Amino acid sequence: MGRIKIFCRVKPTKRPSGYFHLEKGDRQIKFHIPVDLAADFVNNSRTDYKFKFDGLLGMDVSQDEVFDTIAKEAIDSALAGYNSTVFAYGQTGSGKTFTITGGAERYVDRGLIPRSLSYIFNSFKESTDTQYTAYISYLEIYNEAGYDLLDPSHETKSLEELPRVTLMADEDDNVHLRNLSMHMASSEEEALNLLFLGDTNRAIAETPMNLASSRSHCIFTISIEARPHGSDVIRRSKFHLVDLAGSERAHKTGSGGQVLREAKYINSSLHFLQMCIMALGDKKKKKGTFVPYRNSVMTSVLRDSLGGNCKTAMIATISAEEPQTDESISTCRFAQRVALVENSAYVNEEVDPLLVIKRLKTQVTELKAEIGFLKGEAGEGKELSESEMAEVREACTRYVNGPRGDELALGDLSLTRIHAAFMCLRDIALSRSAEGGGAAGGAGGDSKGEEGGVKPPPAPERKAQPYAEEAKAFTEARLLNQDVKLHFNGADKGNFFGVVEHPAGSIAAELLKAGLANVLDWSIAHAGASIPELRAAERTGKNSKKRIWKDFTPATVSGQRDFTGRVLEVVAADTLVIKLDTTGARQERRVFLSSIRAPRRGNARKGEPDAPFYWASKEFARKFVAGKTVNVHVDYERKLEPREGDKGPATVRHYATVSVIGKGEHNHLAEALVANGYCEVVRHRAGDERSSRYDALQAAEALAKAEKKNMHHSKAAEKGVHKSTDLVGDVAKATTFLPFLQRSTGHKAVVEHCFNAGRFKLYIARENCSIAFALSGIRVPMPARGPGRGGGKGGKAPLWRTTMRDMFSRYLGRLKLLRPRPSTAAFGNWGILDGVKALHSGDAG
Repeated sequence: MGRIKIFCRVKPTKRPSGYFHLEKGDRQIKFHIPVDLAADFVNNSRTDYKFKFDGLLGMDVSQDEVFDTIAKEAIDSALAGYNSTVFAYGQTGSGKTFTITGGAERYVDRGLIPRSLSYIFNSFKESTDTQYTAYISYLEIYNEAGYDLLDPSHETKSLEELPRVTLMADEDDNVHLRNLSMHMASSEEEALNLLFLGDTNRAIAETPMNLASSRSHCIFTISIEARPHGSDVIRRSKFHLVDLAGSERAHKTGSGGQVLREAKYINSSLHFLQMCIMALGDKKKKKGTFVPYRNSVMTSVLRDSLGGNCKTAMIATISAEEPQTDESISTCRFAQRVALVENSAYVNEEVDPLLVIKRLKTQVTELKAEIGFLKGEAGEGKELSESEMAEVREACTRYVNGPRGDELALGDLSLTRIHAAFMCLRDIALSRSAEGGGAAGGAGGDSKGEEGGVKPPPAPERKAQPYAEEAKAFTEARLLNQDVKLHFNGADKGNFFGVVEHPAGSIAAELLKAGLANVLDWSIAHAGASIPELRAAERTGKNSKKRIWKDFTPATVSGQRDFTGRVLEVVAADTLVIKLDTTGARQERRVFLSSIRAPRRGNARKGEPDAPFYWASKEFARKFVAGKTVNVHVDYERKLEPREGDKGPATVRHYATVSVIGKGEHNHLAEALVANGYCEVVRHRAGDERSSRYDALQAAEALAKAEKKNMHHSKAAEKGVHKSTDLVGDVAKATTFLPFLQRSTGHKAVVEHCFNAGRFKLYIARENCSIAFALSGIRVPMPARGPGRGGGKGGKAPLWRTTMRDMFSRYLGRLKLLRPRPSTAAFGNWGILDGVKALHSGDAG
């Protein structure tokens, strides 16, 4: 036994009354109506009301949160074999249809039905041990008459000519619906098409309280059939999503004619629903109470959902505006009565006779084989061939390495095969024992002072490093028995560290100048004002090639070390493509930010997700430098050899410090990324080249860690996940998204990549999706495919690349897509829009 769960959702409004308060901790909603206004809303005696729910969903709650809170548990129950129902109840215009079906303007406004379909079919794909089948039906109850919203004759017949759905009861008093079709859906796309078809046929009308008011009750049913592999049992369950028409008060709406007639039927059916709820509450107190299910079509259809074999949840939708306060209180009262109803849900399982017959035939075959073995008919005494011996050996290896509980499958049983299997198992055990070096910790020998009978290896001796004695003598000559000044920076492993000054200055700086020391990155970060002095002293020692720097060779880079250009593309947070301000042959350079490590992008083909904050770090970098003029100082370069099997030459990566011209003091991209917790500082080995602003990077990272920004936050793995839908190359998903994209008059998008001058990859933030996009009405030079794709005549860049880069340079950042129309077969899943309007790069944020 389990009661119906109730949830309350408040419709967002710009004019909340202030008469109610949500206490999410106690899951209560409290109404307080001023005494001088109480008569207008309820009565003259009571001004305070308190209602408790299983969950409260305020005005700022997203559709995604509503689904996670209410529908996900119901779907999991349906997948497990329980009947489940979610129904929305409230006055007209309070957001029931928006909650159940969703809005048509934006993809993020999808309601419970489309989100449930997506969740169900994704669960089907992830389940490997069960075969699932889904069927869809869509029932409308209009003026106490049932209609099939998926009936194709809706397009050719009037409402009066359509066949009506009638109720029939069997001997066990189970209700069956006649003339209601069920359509098998093999994919999410097919199921959504059925939903869109039904919504198109649904009865709606404009009322004084709602411009698109539902004038009927609708029940969207997903029937799930589950067949576990290797089992005779079939689970059949139904998941109902019910959008009830809203209750209305005629004196408030002032409606008449057909709208008033519809309101009468709606209110009467809701009245009968309330009668059933009250009777079910009384039934709990005293047995024998009659429940009037048959008074209306709706209560007859929802009989199992109300007090029967079902797990049910109710969403009470209320309005926060002052004129609707009495209706909101009434809705909350009804929800409290619903919470008293108890259902008796159980798993709907039955045995499939066909599966039973198949299993019994398999058992008969196995028993015949065993009888043959016992009678000696399995070829006893025959030696196994090499191939048969290899099969036994492979079966034994698979058995030993497999999970616990696996059976040793030897095929046709015989004594010869059993003896061979024992020999193979013994050989495996002996070989593994030999690899482990025999019995560990065996008896004998003195194991005193040893752990586990194993004597640990002696600690290796440390040889003196070059110039160690000279450096010691250098320090002793200047500090021993002298008065010095100390500046403490910290402590590590029992030693304090900081700065020691003698009359001639800092001893650390003197050691660096003499070539008797090198800078230690982890502790120089604590040196504060001494950092520039120590870095300069180390450069002096390197350039003079003294002592430890005698073999030092200054790093050289190919090409210009310092140049100015405009950021053409942000490939990743630490990777930029820059168009130079020169007229030379090489117009573009790809640079990597020095000494930082950005989150990496995942591999969709291998199922690897993006690293946390990959998208956020890239978007931060795009807003920081996209389309802006920057100064670039190349700090060092790295040569990357081609991978095994690649025939191309080695590539050279240039690592640089990038600063934005005219941005003020904080104009370094790498420091901004690190300071905001989007990137980490690389820990270089001693002697390695590094960023010219490495110390500033370390200071920025220390600050980000102290403030627990982004990737340094305790919940970074959760906060850094960017959930978006990639429609590039996915025909089914692109087709599903197209209606949502078409309903809006314009979309702002970010150009992520150019495939050629007329096709590119876009990210639409409003819909949280990436799409492939082609310009309609024009044709551009196309790139080559295969070998030699970069070549133009005379060593010039091919025309397609010049056109593409010129376009990408002009329209870098955000685009506005206008007047959408459906994609055509010529472009497959590419979205084709009739116009593209570029916004200024300053609007890119």
